Amino acid sequence: MQSASALFGSALVPGIVVAIALSMNWRSAFFILAIPGIIMAFLLMKFMKEPALKDESQPKLTGKDFAAIFKERNILLNIVISIFFMVFFTTMTAFVPLFLTSVAGYTEAQMATYMTFFGVGIFLWNFLAPWISDRIGRKPAMVIFTLINITVPLSVAFLHDQYALLLPLTLLLTAGMGYQPLALAIIPAESVPRPLVATAIAVIVCVGEGIGGTLGPILSGVLADRFDLYMPLWVVAAACLMAFLVSWGIKETAPVKLKTDAEPAEAAVQS
Repeated sequence: MQSASALFGSALVPGIVVAIALSMNWRSAFFILAIPGIIMAFLLMKFMKEPALKDESQPKLTGKDFAAIFKERNILLNIVISIFFMVFFTTMTAFVPLFLTSVAGYTEAQMATYMTFFGVGIFLWNFLAPWISDRIGRKPAMVIFTLINITVPLSVAFLHDQYALLLPLTLLLTAGMGYQPLALAIIPAESVPRPLVATAIAVIVCVGEGIGGTLGPILSGVLADRFDLYMPLWVVAAACLMAFLVSWGIKETAPVKLKTDAEPAEAAVQS
């Protein structure tokens, strides 16, 4: 599901929007872009069904139950990681097109092609990274992918004049985005009791969007106005570095890893 949002939102839309803008104008492109959302709203209203409760005897959740979410270390750390991730994502998508056209001298078509490669990379790695984490564990995957993610803004800053190299390299470096579904959904879901999963994920995304998604572009815009358009890339790189450092504190939650770690202890008790 997360991969699909990257495929349609980040990979396909840039090329479509630029094509519409070039054939008509940018104002028309933004209005036309709203049509799929309206159609999706009607499809959800008509076809989406409310899932039936599996256990109707489950006691009603209290305020203490929800407060317990904030006592879980993984939730608190992923809130912080979410903030830095949103700084990365909102700033990259807002300022990289401007950087590529204004500083690197890309045409609008070239810029849209880069953003498409960026989106396709996110699509692929949002699918592959959780699959990899099922085998090596959530924490090692988080550390590896957050480290790789630092190279995404740096590649734009230092290799923008190597267009033919930057495009395929972006497909590889967007592996760093693979930590997004881990931090925003998978690890939180495995860190709290099942009835609290939706709330835990919502809190992480809400705080990340509200703080990181707001302050990242504002800070980057101020610095870009005061200095140059390289500054947003340094802001993004710093946010990626912070996410990498925080990821070392994550507690392992992968079922396979937890089972493997528990087996020697159980064998020792039985012996």
